[in-house]
Amino acid sequence: FHRYLADLERKFEEAGSGNEAEDLPCDCAGAGAAPRGCCLSLDGLLRRVNCLCARVGCMDTNKIFRALRADAEASAFIQKNSKFFCRSTTRLVVALVGLMYADLALEGGKDRECLYRRMRVLCRTDSRDSFRYEMLVRETLCKGVCGREFVKNEYFFPPRHIPDNYRDVVPASQYDAAADIYPAGVTTYTDLFSDEGLRKVEGRVVELEHKISQRLLPESCYDRSQHWNCVRRTKTFFGARYLWTKEQKSQSSAGKAGGIRLDVPRVPKWVREDVEDPLVRCRVVPENFINSSAVNIYHDGSEGIQSHYDDDSRFARPIVSLRIFSDSRLSFGTQFFGYVNGSFFVPMPRGCITVMEERGYAANGIKHSVRPTDMTAKSVAVI
Repeated sequence: FHRYLADLERKFEEAGSGNEAEDLPCDCAGAGAAPRGCCLSLDGLLRRVNCLCARVGCMDTNKIFRALRADAEASAFIQKNSKFFCRSTTRLVVALVGLMYADLALEGGKDRECLYRRMRVLCRTDSRDSFRYEMLVRETLCKGVCGREFVKNEYFFPPRHIPDNYRDVVPASQYDAAADIYPAGVTTYTDLFSDEGLRKVEGRVVELEHKISQRLLPESCYDRSQHWNCVRRTKTFFGARYLWTKEQKSQSSAGKAGGIRLDVPRVPKWVREDVEDPLVRCRVVPENFINSSAVNIYHDGSEGIQSHYDDDSRFARPIVSLRIFSDSRLSFGTQFFGYVNGSFFVPMPRGCITVMEERGYAANGIKHSVRPTDMTAKSVAVI
């Protein structure tokens, strides 16, 4: 918060706004020189915010705060949620809105240039991060054949709170209605790979990106999503590929062989040895089960993959993926990259193995997606 305020004060001075900074109270002037980690009083911080807002946009944050407290409906809401909306928190929220208003005013209303877009804590998204089900997680500590311990996370719906189509999709043998145990059909494994092992796989992906940029792979095995001159997502196929874009599906031959094509390179040796073999040894996937793989590269995390089913006529279960480079999560039941509320999500930290099970709800009863808001940086899934 202090860094954002200091950057805006500096921006105000650089905008050629005269020497008004000299007229600021002592808490306001020279704010940019405040040492990192210094302890500031809340009152002093809010005085600086109000001072800046008054000069940039003629906004009085104190007046807004008083009006908010005087409004009956707002006051009732604050009192109902008093554990969070204490007086100081409410003042900070108002101050934050004031800073964003000042930020926008300094850029002449050009939202794209505002500093709050660079501040992760203030990063706005086009989706509401709201989900219907708060999943229950059962953690089991496991030990691999090499003695390395890893964690198995199984996800369950809350008792007496399951999706309407759950029993239509999931066989009765997969849940216990009497005990109110309803598995979601998705399991994750963390700490199965060492950091050294992950870096090795990430290095292989960087080499793969280089081969694609140098056109050393057949064009049939990858598809790139571009925005102007920026490549945002690359989908790469090995062993087999499937027709999935609207253009591909519109072809007269799209229905042949169930939309599966074999005109791509074999599954790379590094996928077999560095990804598949450890999963087989730890009994996450059966031996000789994997006959194809895909590498989805989200280059900067600005574009995900839309909500979809993995067609059971083309994809045998379980569907297994490894997340590398950065943390992410898998969202279920969202639409249009999350413009409406979703059903639930599963965290996928770096190194996480995600398994959507054969007769589970996650793979067969609900769509899943990776939204831009589910990523913070470059992220890759080896599927």
